Amino acid sequence: MQFNKFLFGLFLLSTGCYLTACHNSNKLLTTDKKQAAKFIYQAEWYAEVTTSLYDSTGSAYIACVYDPTHFDNPFVKNYSHGCDRFFKAMLDYAKRDVNYSNLTLYNLKDKAVAARLNDELFIYESTAGEG
Repeated sequence: MQFNKFLFGLFLLSTGCYLTACHNSNKLLTTDKKQAAKFIYQAEWYAEVTTSLYDSTGSAYIACVYDPTHFDNPFVKNYSHGCDRFFKAMLDYAKRDVNYSNLTLYNLKDKAVAARLNDELFIYESTAGEG
């Protein structure tokens, strides 16, 4: 009986350690909204220039988060897996920024981030980055 309690306690401890070690807080959800939106706006601009993928209806970032096949169109240059390339370019930009260098693809694709920053991104888009 004591051995079973010991194993159960060991299991709980190891599970807790695993969850704590693997927990990756998304800086885009914890940073000040305006600061996170400014970063996304700048990374989005970099990705647009790098991939030649632009969205005429608004934010290419928001479009890719909600519709990963957004740029998969045979009539658009470099159409194959456009959003994947777009996010990878954004990550390349993030690696240059000390505050966001640990971002992951999952962090960028998180719909909670897009929902949180949508209004702020709209302001940056409509004021050409002057937010």
